[in-house]
Amino acid sequence: MTMTLETPTVPQAPPVPRARWWVRNPPPGWALIVFALSAMIIAVAAAIGWHDAIDGPAEQKVVGPSAAQVRAETVAVCSAWATAYGALPVPQSTAMDVLAPALYVQAAVAANPAADPQVLTAVADQARLMTAQAAVLSGARSRGAVQVPTWDYREANTSAAHTAQVCHDYGD
Repeated sequence: MTMTLETPTVPQAPPVPRARWWVRNPPPGWALIVFALSAMIIAVAAAIGWHDAIDGPAEQKVVGPSAAQVRAETVAVCSAWATAYGALPVPQSTAMDVLAPALYVQAAVAANPAADPQVLTAVADQARLMTAQAAVLSGARSRGAVQVPTWDYREANTSAAHTAQVCHDYGD
């Protein structure tokens, strides 16, 4: 018995296309044609204002918050302060009595930067004083990088009265 081996057929690669005539023999003056087309494209782009996309607009308007946004953020800050102040136990005897309301007020101030500047200043001062009170009540001592702020109840009460006045008088 004889076996015959068949040779496998290998697929042939497709023929390589011939280069186009203009690649083999570019027309005379082709560099001038490419340059002229490029110049026209740039001129059209400049005419329709694509230069703004590269250089930015010639004049940028800075638009501040609207009156409605200022009022809404002012109301949010004052409401957060009133809520936190009302939640304080009397008397405050531990740092945790004051720390959570202080952080709530700080978050409200940070989240509403467009609020009325006078209100923001008063409420931020209250947050600072509440945090200082929490630091004093914590019993921490100043040493090295730990610097416990000073706190005075008279300053805190005066600031609270001022903040209440500013918030209650807003918009009148």
